[in-house]
Amino acid sequence: MNNKILKDVVKTKEGEITFTWYSGKIIEGLKVHMVYGFCLNKKGKIVLVRDKDEKRFTLPGGKIENNDSKITDHHQQVRYLCSIENPGDFILEKDGFETVERIFIDPAKLPDYIDWINYPTGKVQFEEFLDRNTKIIS
Repeated sequence: MNNKILKDVVKTKEGEITFTWYSGKIIEGLKVHMVYGFCLNKKGKIVLVRDKDEKRFTLPGGKIENNDSKITDHHQQVRYLCSIENPGDFILEKDGFETVERIFIDPAKLPDYIDWINYPTGKVQFEEFLDRNTKIIS
């Protein structure tokens, strides 16, 4: 498959963020600043999380923290699939962990929670995710 590149500039409270989506083969040498993932359970619901001091829910993910170790092979973290049979109850950790709430929503409601999903890059990412993953959970 050829790589298709889409770019959108999205205004956030922190400023403008450029989202770039590369459809197809993973680009060699691509610098990754943040990674967020769509997670779908066997009931077809998407997991969203809310961090402390935030009102909004987001996809689970994040960025490299100052104390994180470097990983030589970046591709380990991109387009990786795993299955969790029973995530159990969400229990807030006493040490002030970042995530304070987890919910599961119908995929059709995702645009109500995630603004950037309404941009072309967001739409194509979500469509590709659903196309690849609904085959797996069926």
